Amino acid sequence: MAVQITKKEKKDMKKNILSKFVNHKPICRGISSNKKYQVETSDGHRYFLCIANISKYTHMEAVFKMMETAAAADIPMCRPVEFGKTLTCEGKIECYMLLGYIDGVNLKDLLPSLSINEQYSLGIQAGRILRKIHTIPSPNIDDACSTYSTRLVHMMDRVIEDLRKYNESRKYDDLEKMILFYNKNKHLMANEPQCFLHGDYHIANMMLENDEIKIVDFGDCEFGVSWYDFRQIIRNATPSPHFAKGQLHGYFAGTPAPELYPVIAFYLSIGLLKSISRSLSKEGLVEYLLRIISKSLRWIDNMQSGASDFFLLSLEAAEESMRLQSAIMELNNLYNSKSWQITRPLRKLANFVRKWFY
Repeated sequence: MAVQITKKEKKDMKKNILSKFVNHKPICRGISSNKKYQVETSDGHRYFLCIANISKYTHMEAVFKMMETAAAADIPMCRPVEFGKTLTCEGKIECYMLLGYIDGVNLKDLLPSLSINEQYSLGIQAGRILRKIHTIPSPNIDDACSTYSTRLVHMMDRVIEDLRKYNESRKYDDLEKMILFYNKNKHLMANEPQCFLHGDYHIANMMLENDEIKIVDFGDCEFGVSWYDFRQIIRNATPSPHFAKGQLHGYFAGTPAPELYPVIAFYLSIGLLKSISRSLSKEGLVEYLLRIISKSLRWIDNMQSGASDFFLLSLEAAEESMRLQSAIMELNNLYNSKSWQITRPLRKLANFVRKWFY
C-alpha cells in the first residue's frame, strides 16, 4: 500500500535529510539494503542515519516507536532521535530514522583480542542487559499467551517444508537431524506472557563504548516469548564460548537450572533452521550454516545431558580433535620419511621385547 504524503510534508521535504548535516560518511557494514550514514551537525554532534525505501515506512515507524519504549526503560542502546520522510536528489520519497551515534567498537571485532576472563565478563553484562530488555511487558495485556507461540509454530511449519524440499536431493544428515530435534521437542514451545524482544541479539549488534555494552540494530524487535531471543546465542558461542557462557550466567544470575537447557536448545534449533531457510539461494552460506548445525548438534547433546558448560565442552572437544588430526598428519609424514624406513628393524625388536618381557 502506497504511503500518503500531505502537502505540508511535501513542502518540508524540499531537501534531502543529508543536507541538514555538515558531514556524512557511508557505513557499509551489514547485509540490509538500507542506506546507513554517520552524520555530523554544525555544532559537532554525531548521529547514525538510516534511510530506507518508502515501502518500509510502516515497519520502520513501528521499530522507532518500540525503540522509544526501550530507551524509556533505560536500556543501554542507540537512542532514537527522529523519524520521518525525505526526498532523494531525484525527488523520490524515502523514509529515515535518526539515532544517537555510539562511538565504540563492535564486539564481533573485539572479542577475539580479549582474554577468556574479559570475554566471560562481557557475556555477563550482555546477559543482564537482555534480562532487562525482557522486563518490558507487552502493551497488549488482553492477548492470549499462546498467540505468539501459535504464530511461531505456523512460521516454522513453512520453514521445515521448504527445508525438506531443499534436502530431498542433497541428503544433508545433520540438517535432517536438526529438523527431527525441533519436531520432537515442539512441546517445549513456551506458553508465557509476551515481553519486548530485541529479535536479533548477538555480538554483531553490540558495541563497547567506555567499557559498557550498547545494543544496536532493533530492526527485528517485537513483542513475544522471551526464549526467542536465545535463538541467536549460537552466533555468540561460535567465536567465543566463554562469552556465551557469561551471557547465560548474567541472564539467569548464575548457572541456569538443568531443566532450562532443553528449552534453550529448542529455540537455538529454531534460529538455525530459520537462518538456513532464508539462505537457500546462497549455496556458500548454506554450507557455512550446515557446519554451524553440526557443531550445534554436539552442543545440544551436551545440553540434553544437563552439562552446564556445554559450549566449553564442545570447544575442548573441537580442540582435542584438531590436536588428534595434527598428530595423525605428523605420523603420516614420519611413516613416509626415510628415517622411518631406516629404523624399522629397531622398532620390530622393540615391539618383540614389549610383547614378551612386559
